[in-house]
Amino acid sequence: MNADTLVALILIPMGIILMLCGLLVYNGRFRHYRTGLNIVMSGEPALATTYLGAAFILMPLTQFAMDGGLNALVTMFLILLMFIAGILGVLGSFWMPPFLQPQWIRDEKRAARRRRMEEAARQASGGGR
Repeated sequence: MNADTLVALILIPMGIILMLCGLLVYNGRFRHYRTGLNIVMSGEPALATTYLGAAFILMPLTQFAMDGGLNALVTMFLILLMFIAGILGVLGSFWMPPFLQPQWIRDEKRAARRRRMEEAARQASGGGR
């Protein structure tokens, strides 16, 4: 067994696990996972695991495509997908663009913003005592 195969046997299952967890967060099923991870970083690391998982899966696949002499266009497409997924994964850990967030998270943030504004208005009018 060569080194590339060993790396693939580690990265692909790890990427699948990360990607599945991220997809379950997007679905709204792993909300507790999101709560636990979002304490650690400022963005949406629970959602970013989807893209990091995809990047981990694509790393060995891209290497196999380059080593196997696959069509250059296909190889370049895999490299581009891998870098985009990696960048979105790292960026999403610190700041997830709103258009990449599911609707339930946007609604949750809107409701929290509305509560803060109502509380600030109550404090300003002197009714907060």
